[in-house]
Amino acid sequence: MTAEIAQMLKAGGGSIVNIASVEAHTVLSHSPVYTAPKHALIGLTKGTAADYAPVGMGVNSVSPGVIRTPLTTAPGQKDVTDRLEGEIPSGRLGESE
Repeated sequence: MTAEIAQMLKAGGGSIVNIASVEAHTVLSHSPVYTAPKHALIGLTKGTAADYAPVGMGVNSVSPGVIRTPLTTAPGQKDVTDRLEGEIPSGRLGESE
């Protein structure tokens, strides 16, 4: 964001969108090393948004949920996928479609 902000200040404004995760707003068990930086990203986004809003810059984040991908369905990942599905309120991973 530092390089982007410098360019946007020269241009008179702009927008930054950070990609966080559903884990930035909740905690899935057994994943603190993944969760902690996502929580930090939300704090960074909010702080940066507050600092740069007066000069015409928007800073936001989006937090996608867990999506079924080749990684989440790979052999050996069944336990992880089952655990994730058990902790998601809908009981299922999202689909990219």
